[in-house]
Amino acid sequence: MTNELKPCPFCGGEASMVETEDNDHQVIMAWVECLNCGVETAAVDVPESGIIATASLLWNTKVETK
Repeated sequence: MTNELKPCPFCGGEASMVETEDNDHQVIMAWVECLNCGVETAAVDVPESGIIATASLLWNTKVETK
């Protein structure tokens, strides 16, 4: 599965993955936000779900409005 992010479905802007890590440099939370309009997904913090893959999936499956 690729973690490539689609453009923002609202403004077409570039998307960015935001990650927080614990002291062992393990990703413990992630979400995706638009660098142009600031819209973002909910934060994903369930390790069993594959945090980055799930955040990417949430972003890439947003309903397109354009």
